[in-house]
Amino acid sequence: MSAWSSVIAFSGFDYHGPEKRITLAPKSRASAFTSFYSTGLGWGTFSITRNAGGSRLELAVTEGLLPLRSIRLDQHAGAKSSVTLGGRSQAHAVERRPGGVAIVLSADLVIPAGEALIVQL
Repeated sequence: MSAWSSVIAFSGFDYHGPEKRITLAPKSRASAFTSFYSTGLGWGTFSITRNAGGSRLELAVTEGLLPLRSIRLDQHAGAKSSVTLGGRSQAHAVERRPGGVAIVLSADLVIPAGEALIVQL
């Protein structure tokens, strides 16, 4: 169990089920970071790619599902953002906060197994 806590700490992953909020703040500052995650309802991977034009987050569910309302990232957002699931655009707002942003979806969303949410900042 203690080895797992190191993965969670390094990946910066935190999921708050009742609020449907996920926080992704990896300790790595590499331009590309991928990690496994697990919640009580499912598991999958997330990847964050940073470049001069912005950031891209892919949040994939391998098994189970992931209820979601907001995502907190230690990234900075440009003027434009997009959130898609299954190729469909998702209405959202970007809230700038000290040290990052929060992407707040207009409605609760459930990411099913085999799907991925894509966020472009």
